[in-house]
Amino acid sequence: MENIKEMNLYEYTEQKIMSHYQNNPEFNKTFIRMERYYQTKLAFNVKESHLEKFKELFFSGSKAQFFNGYFIIQELLSKEDTQIEDDWLTQPEGYITQQIPQLIRDITNEEDEVIYSPDMRKFKMWMITTYEDVLNDLNQTAFDILCHGAKQALLDLRDNRGLEPFDGKESIGILSNFKDFNFITPQVFLDFHLPSQTTESWNLHFWDSINTSDIKAGEVTLITITEDVKIIYDLNILLSTRISENERGVIIESILFSVMERNDIPRENIMLRYATVEDFYVFIQN
Repeated sequence: MENIKEMNLYEYTEQKIMSHYQNNPEFNKTFIRMERYYQTKLAFNVKESHLEKFKELFFSGSKAQFFNGYFIIQELLSKEDTQIEDDWLTQPEGYITQQIPQLIRDITNEEDEVIYSPDMRKFKMWMITTYEDVLNDLNQTAFDILCHGAKQALLDLRDNRGLEPFDGKESIGILSNFKDFNFITPQVFLDFHLPSQTTESWNLHFWDSINTSDIKAGEVTLITITEDVKIIYDLNILLSTRISENERGVIIESILFSVMERNDIPRENIMLRYATVEDFYVFIQN
């Protein structure tokens, strides 16, 4: 009976994810963005002659890993003592995303046998036998994609219950929503810090999937300056040196595009400055 129940959960997961692939353009866009992000991070040292095999194995591994995360949530929900409250499901999506890594740690006890799907394990074995010093990045990637699959399962649960997602239309700034965590990349999000009449100040934080005592990834300040009849936006971005050079470019472009696209602001009206910072400090005055 238990095996039949498990097979039903497997088939349900298969049907739900296949339906997303076939009928949900937004899902496909998000999945491809996520897969390309991690692919780019891992491909940095991959030889050109290995790229085709690398991409093929990683794509298969990513899909399997996403499936595994979705399935783990279905197993959790099938237990009689599991209760996920409506209030939790109707939080802003960024808040839900931030809480999922700890949920997955609690479920899996961070055991490789539970976290890794067979296809992702195959990719992992190929990578560690072909390249050195890649294990930590592989483990991080596998865990992250598992969390993304789990998140989709929880968003689907919200929809199945007929719950309305948080919209926050009354709390939207020039850069993002003040009452949500806006993920600029799958691993870095914007968190609103301080408001004023002419300034928006945001912190950039690392996603909770990354085990670090220092979660700060950067700062973003956006100042609105009125010059005669023209409005200029002074965009200042500080990024931690812990973020790779390639990823810094992705973050800067994403923030710049968000300001332009959300507010219909032409590029020539934005002054962009950015710098890297080795450490962020908080000074407390007695």
